[in-house]
Formats: sequence, C-alpha cells, structure tokens
Amino acid sequence: MALLAKVLVALSLGAAAAGEALTTTTTPMPGSCFPPELALDAETDGCSGVFPPSGTCMVQCKVGYTGAPTTYYCYVGDDVMEGVAPTCTSAVPQPKCKKFDPEVKARVPGAVVCSGKQQ
Repeated sequence: MALLAKVLVALSLGAAAAGEALTTTTTPMPGSCFPPELALDAETDGCSGVFPPSGTCMVQCKVGYTGAPTTYYCYVGDDVMEGVAPTCTSAVPQPKCKKFDPEVKARVPGAVVCSGKQQ
C-alpha cells in the first residue's frame, strides 16, 4: 500500500510539473444518486450519499451571489439528481462605463465595454 501511495504521488507531481491540470472525481455510494452538475455560481448542500426514492438536497447560490435556493430530488439510484438550478445573480455591483473618445480612438483609462459597444 505504501508503494502505491508513492507511485500516485510521483504521478501527481509529474503531471503538475508538466503543466497538466489534475482532476479529482467522486464516486457516489452504490445505489445513491450522483450530485447535480451546477453552474459556477451555485453549490450543493448535502447532495452526496442521497438515496432514492425520496432523497433530496438543497442547491444554493455561492457567496457573492443572490438567489432563492432550490431542491433537487433523487428518484432513481445510480442516476443524476433532478431539479431546477437556482437563478443566481452577482451581488457585486458592476462597474460603470466611461465614455469612448473617438478622436483618440482609445478608451479613457479605466473604461469598461458595456453591452458590446464602448460608451
């Protein structure tokens, strides 16, 4: 077992040194549902180890986002949980746009592009 751990560490270090991304996955317990796949602005709470036919878990917006939490349901084991993702919006105010100076054909320092056009 110690040899296997050393081999895994060496492989991980080799991949990191080569600039490769390391990916980890979690296998659900046999008969349980897979946690839902979510957008980057949402997170699960208690969605691992949920069993059918009436298992549930909450999905909520991450810190920095606002929106009502939603419930996901586990109807069939070894399947993905079903539900509707929450609608999360950024709680951080968006920067205001500054005017574009067509004479200089450059943005004013700190200007932001809004709606695909410069203002």
